[in-house]
Amino acid sequence: MRLDTNVSASGAWCAGGRVVSLDFDGLHVNSIRKGLPGEGGQVPVDGAEIVLFPGRLPVPAPQLARVAAHARTLAAVAYEDISANGDNPVTAHAHWGVFQRFPVVTRTMTAVWRMMAARSFDDLADELEIGFVHPRTIGEHVTLSLIIGDAHGLLDAVAIQALRGSLIDTTLVRDLHDPASSVARRVADEPDIWFQPLIAGFERDPGRGFRRC
Repeated sequence: MRLDTNVSASGAWCAGGRVVSLDFDGLHVNSIRKGLPGEGGQVPVDGAEIVLFPGRLPVPAPQLARVAAHARTLAAVAYEDISANGDNPVTAHAHWGVFQRFPVVTRTMTAVWRMMAARSFDDLADELEIGFVHPRTIGEHVTLSLIIGDAHGLLDAVAIQALRGSLIDTTLVRDLHDPASSVARRVADEPDIWFQPLIAGFERDPGRGFRRC
């Protein structure tokens, strides 16, 4: 396991590479686990990498507000996709506003799965508004990549790089878009892994509900 940081850290760690708490000279720090949840919800150690970055994003508040508003727009479009298409597979013969941009292996997912995916746009919008963004699952890495991919005109180049470079596991997202990759095949076989936290104990409140339910 490699710890990428240039500052001295104090904090608590537990077995399996799970981060319990971290304090870098009084500065709150976020963390992203690059990889997939292990069996039984355990985070695998082999090949694991913890990436640390400052808690508050170095992006002006007005720009964050614009990109957060766009994330909520994408959430609304995703829910409209579900309302119009339900469990139908994503095809070129039907209108889809968001889910045709998801990895190919997700195109036959259920409406319930899609509702959970749509909710991630709102989850990330909440965090973008305050400047503390924690993509917690492989699905949220894809969701955030879509949000930031649309951000030209909403964010300046420095802000885009701050969001993409610090927050998104681009290798993971690229592999998810490759149907032949091992991670894409695993999502096809185990759809719920899309929503499992990459860091044990770092899941979102399961009772937070949906925008429309």
